[in-house]
Amino acid sequence: MKKFKSKLLNLLKKDTKPKVVAIKGEWGSGKSTFWKKFVKEESYNNAYISLYGLNSIKDIENSILLQISELNVMEDFVERKLKFLHDIQILGVNAKAVLSSLKPSTFKKLVICLDDFERLSNKISVNELFGFIADLKENRECRVVIILNEEKIPQKNREDFDIQKEKVIDYELFFKTDLNNINNIDKVNSLYKEYLFDFVKKFEVQNIRTINKMIFFLDDFISKLGDNSFDTKVMKNIFQKMIEASFVYYQFNFKDFELFQEYKNKQVSDTWHNILKEKNQLKTDEKTILEVEKTKKFLDKNKELQIYKKYLENFKFENLEKHIIGFITKHEFDINFVNDYIENEKYNLNHNDLRSQINNIIDKSKYDFNYPLEKYDSDFFSFLSKYKKKILKLKNLETIKMEIEKCKKISKNDYDSLLIEMQKSYLKDYRYIDFHGNINHDTNYDQIIKENNQEIMEYLESLIKYNKNPTAKEIIEIFEKAINTQKVTPISEENTVNKLSEVKIKEFILSNQEFVKIVFDDFNRHNNFLEFKEKLTNVFDDLKSDEKYRFKIKNLME
Repeated sequence: MKKFKSKLLNLLKKDTKPKVVAIKGEWGSGKSTFWKKFVKEESYNNAYISLYGLNSIKDIENSILLQISELNVMEDFVERKLKFLHDIQILGVNAKAVLSSLKPSTFKKLVICLDDFERLSNKISVNELFGFIADLKENRECRVVIILNEEKIPQKNREDFDIQKEKVIDYELFFKTDLNNINNIDKVNSLYKEYLFDFVKKFEVQNIRTINKMIFFLDDFISKLGDNSFDTKVMKNIFQKMIEASFVYYQFNFKDFELFQEYKNKQVSDTWHNILKEKNQLKTDEKTILEVEKTKKFLDKNKELQIYKKYLENFKFENLEKHIIGFITKHEFDINFVNDYIENEKYNLNHNDLRSQINNIIDKSKYDFNYPLEKYDSDFFSFLSKYKKKILKLKNLETIKMEIEKCKKISKNDYDSLLIEMQKSYLKDYRYIDFHGNINHDTNYDQIIKENNQEIMEYLESLIKYNKNPTAKEIIEIFEKAINTQKVTPISEENTVNKLSEVKIKEFILSNQEFVKIVFDDFNRHNNFLEFKEKLTNVFDDLKSDEKYRFKIKNLME
């Protein structure tokens, strides 16, 4: 920034000859803020005009005249002849005539800045504006500064701009963001400051407004975590993902992350198709060819998404990324998930040695030709047995099972019993065991539920406490909470409802009209209580067979 300022001083202060200087840079990079601070520090007599919203050269002339009427260089002239300048619109004063009546020497002490060149009104042609600028330089002997983002010049003006800039602009300076222009840079939170500035430097982010929005977003996230003590290493992955996603969201106003995920997946698919095609291994059946064509059409249609791949290359769209996107786009914040993720990261860091040990054993079995399967079986079983209470917090269950299957081909060890013990140990310490599948669970938890092993499922049930003798009022409260708050229903409450006997359900129906009302009015909304609904249907059939209640049931069903 010092070099940039020095160049500008040489052009405007040391050399006061008439000239046109273009300051070019990205939107939000701080060009205008820099210029206003610069002229104030250097005590320049200047007129600053934003071209945005002006619809004619006359508007520009009026703006210049209004501003220079207040400058010291004009005091004598204003005192004698132009006391009415602030009323020029009312009195109909011809600003061009007034400017023309001023001696060129009057402008030698002036610097006129025209900002937002790329936002020029359709009512002013590029050629017309450059003609006006040339007149200020050549006939008024002005120093003119143009501030613009050249990349945003509309395509229809591009040809004329390229031709005229070669004739009129004498010097071009490229403005780059100074991180010191970030709001309260000294107060940027040290938890993420390093990762934020690394990202800004890596991708040469120039938009100060975007960076400030990212800082506000990160601070908002931290404030929601309350008084948690943070470990920088633990938070590193979270902050890096948040910085990546928030940059794309704020810089490009991009919100369709799901479409981008599909785009990335399609790119991978297309790459494999090309590899297989080169190796003559691509299926030539009609279905495969059709899929390839669909993929290519999708990629061609969404080519603009390629830009985000640069910034989201490592974005895997797993649970962490999905929560970050939800917080950015919908301001949805799951404190339980975040706290759980942080605790898991801490656990992983504290047990890196164990993770390394098991990885080394597995790698050795793959790559060491002097490491027989029998030895691997012995080492692997011993390690799992020793750390059975910790291993599923460090390693994916599916990976462990794959390695076990290799060993079982020659092993006499009881891997099946060991695997059961490992899963039970994992479930015993699992923080969100009391919630069912419509929250984003740990991958291993989902895998255990999916496999539905009877012994494991019975053990899981034993860990979940529920009310085995609820009142009708307590059941109503569970229903109301599930319907009105839209929050995740804990398994304990699901079981309290689902484990109701048909006898108890019939008793509540016959004795409590509020129970009947909430059961019938919201029957289709009780999707978490499928076992209850099945029993309820049986109770209905039973009551319909009783002439005393047949009419009531018929009315309710209708």
